[in-house]
Amino acid sequence: MVTTFTTFRREYILIAAIVLVTVAAVVIPFAWDTSSSVQNLESHGLTPSTHPIDTTSAPVVFAAIACILLLATSGLLLTLPRAAARRIAIIGAGAETVILLGLGAASLVSAYTLPANSDALVGLALLVISGPLLAGGIVYLAVTLLIRSQSAGWRVAAAILDSALAWIIALLALHIATNASMPFWAGTARNPIYNPAPYGTWPLLEAGLLALFVLAGTVAVDVYAVRARSRMPVAQPGKGYPDSGQI
Repeated sequence: MVTTFTTFRREYILIAAIVLVTVAAVVIPFAWDTSSSVQNLESHGLTPSTHPIDTTSAPVVFAAIACILLLATSGLLLTLPRAAARRIAIIGAGAETVILLGLGAASLVSAYTLPANSDALVGLALLVISGPLLAGGIVYLAVTLLIRSQSAGWRVAAAILDSALAWIIALLALHIATNASMPFWAGTARNPIYNPAPYGTWPLLEAGLLALFVLAGTVAVDVYAVRARSRMPVAQPGKGYPDSGQI
């Protein structure tokens, strides 16, 4: 019982460190981007939309929610059998693969099936969007395949790929949402144009949920990689590896 608790605590400390670094990698650039955007608006005499939450406090709110939920999820996954953690990790990475490849394929097909009189920029935008989506889907496909490997080293590689891609997606979503939540300033000093954001900070809330969903999907992969690394089977004389064929 003491050995099990010690092992669980050591694993949880490592997973907690991974979670905190991942959240910081998303929140710190997001907070910097938000602060720069607000300062730019204030320099033009504008104020950002603050409904339903304050724009400048959004990074802190997202960081607090993400840390609490991801750390709790990590503890829950660590209490599950390794087989269950493996299935959850494969399902999570597989779902993200299908979503990204599906969206990328839909954008690509839509770009080539637009009506003849449609705006050419729409087709170009769909082509540009399809590239990152398909690339992300291919990376997540590699993550899904690496998780299934019997080698603990490949599982760690899958966790690194998954974490890196997850915080990139989350950061891009929050960056786009920040721009959508701000009033738009354009024109010249002689003829300024001010367009208020129509939805307040609702885009930030939607992007925050998307970011949390993507980061939560990486937790299962990270937990499984840590457990596979810290509980590598030990050969027994005349019996081989006790867990071979079960991971």
